[in-house]
Amino acid sequence: MADCEPLNVGESTTARTDDPDDARTNTDIAGNLALAAGAGVAVVVSAVLLARLIAPVRFTFDEWMFIADRYRFSVDNVLRPHNGHPSMLPALAYTLGFHIAGLHDQWFYRFTLIGAHLALCGALAARVWRRHGPTAAGAVWLLVCFMSAGATNIVWPFQIGLVGSVLFFVLAVDALDRLRQSGRTRDAVWCTTMVTASVMCSAVGVAALVAIGVVVMVGKDRRRDWWVPVVPLSGWAIWWSVYGESSTGTSDVSAIFRLLWQSAQSSGAAILAGNDLAGGALVMALFVITALALLRRKIEFHQTVGLL
Repeated sequence: MADCEPLNVGESTTARTDDPDDARTNTDIAGNLALAAGAGVAVVVSAVLLARLIAPVRFTFDEWMFIADRYRFSVDNVLRPHNGHPSMLPALAYTLGFHIAGLHDQWFYRFTLIGAHLALCGALAARVWRRHGPTAAGAVWLLVCFMSAGATNIVWPFQIGLVGSVLFFVLAVDALDRLRQSGRTRDAVWCTTMVTASVMCSAVGVAALVAIGVVVMVGKDRRRDWWVPVVPLSGWAIWWSVYGESSTGTSDVSAIFRLLWQSAQSSGAAILAGNDLAGGALVMALFVITALALLRRKIEFHQTVGLL
């Protein structure tokens, strides 16, 4: 007779359920939920603080020009530039606000700016989170959300144009990153849409269009993606041929470069808590580091050129 192994009655014949992978998954889910809750609290607190900062502001300067010239909706009122800037989306926002909230209560204009600004902070923080984790993302959120010297851009509702241009540019960069990885048409369409929206907010969007165009045209997929910058560029060119206005001369071009240098120098001085000489030294050091990184292929050339 063949030997039979004894059956241990007390031993369970079912599979064990205390899998360490399951425990790790549950921990990850709990951690993600905690981070999401923390991000939600940060958004709410930031919105409340920004609302308190913006509350005392009343209609000033350019807003009165919108009230006088764009109170009634018309295609011409939307398409006309403001001080040389394409301002289609800000004009639509203010015209809508005139008929929803009127001129006596500014809650609509304040919360439109706050929403756009928080969306920009979230888009930037999300990019940093994906690469460097939640701690760095939180630091970026605080720096951008409660900027000091640039506070005018988050307490004056009319700056929805500038904030909108930067917001849509960041979203376009995200879409372009996805497009370079996936090659999907929907990512290309989304990138084109975001660049177009950036241009429709202010002339800052034109700089965003140039940056995206350079990144695409010097990239390896330019034969596939060439139309991404060409479509909004064509739309802007048509608009400019009808409504464009500019007083820029050759002397203004040199003034632009002087302003860029002085701004970078002052920013460097603020970082170092020093004078303009120290700030200029920091800027030059950053240029040298960037050039060396390019030569050693530590960073991608087309993205650096586009952002510059």
